Amino acid sequence: LYLRGTGITSLPDNLTVGDYLDLRGTGITSLPDNLTVGDYLDLRGTGITSLPDNLTVGDSLDLEGCTGITSLPDNLTVGGYLDLRGTGITSLPDNLTVGG
Repeated sequence: LYLRGTGITSLPDNLTVGDYLDLRGTGITSLPDNLTVGDYLDLRGTGITSLPDNLTVGDSLDLEGCTGITSLPDNLTVGGYLDLRGTGITSLPDNLTVGG
């Protein structure tokens, strides 16, 4: 689901994306509850300030340059890599699983 550069400012709860979700260049500041992304979640440079509980990312989660995010939710599961460069995150949450 390629939403880069669109006017999207919110997503529905319980959204499942089977592959790639690209939100760069959108007005998104938060993600919906129970979001599942089967592959890559690209949030680089967005205004994201928090991630929802029960977020599952099948491959990689890229938060590079998300300066407004300062914490990760407990029980976060990322199947691939987790990129936190340029964020305000100073500690990792309980029960974090990163596969890559």
